[in-house]
Parts: sequence; C-alpha cells; structure tokens
Amino acid sequence: MFRLIFNLIVDILIFPFRLFLWIIETLMTIIIFPFELVYLLLINIDNLLLNIIKSPFILVSYLYKYFTEKDYEIDDGDSDSHRYISQNIKDQVWKRDGGGNV
Repeated sequence: MFRLIFNLIVDILIFPFRLFLWIIETLMTIIIFPFELVYLLLINIDNLLLNIIKSPFILVSYLYKYFTEKDYEIDDGDSDSHRYISQNIKDQVWKRDGGGNV
C-alpha cells in the first residue's frame, strides 16, 4: 500500500517535468525539421538531379518498348513466318520421320 501511494505521489510530482520535456521535444522537432529536410536534400542532390535528367529517357524507353512489343502482337495470321529453324534441326526431324518415306 505504501508503494502505491509513493508511486502516485512521484507521478504527480514528475508530471509537470514530463510535460515540459514533451513540449520542448515537440518544439525542437518543429524547429529542426526544415533544417533536416534541407540537409537531406543537399546530400542527395546528385541523385535527385540524376533522376530528373534520366526520367525523360526512361519514359521514352518504356514507351518505345511498350509500343514495339504491341507491334509484334499484331500479326497477319501467319505466326510461323517469324520463327527461324536451323538446318541442323530440320535434318534431325527429317531423319526421325524416316526421310519422307511414308
């Protein structure tokens, strides 16, 4: 019982100090935040500029890839015209099938 009363008194006495620390911490966060933001921007400026410079090229390359892949999907119905079969494979199939002897 004594410990409970002691803890209650300590909490009541320490509360204003904790509140003061919380207010100071909050104010410091609000004050320091813009400086931290500028610091992070300055140390990462090279990456930021590089991404700004690269972004149009990345966009163009993506669009080029997207539209060229779509061009291959549009076909006139003869899908075998784009395949290449080596002569070695053709000869092996010819031998496997008996050389045309049916």
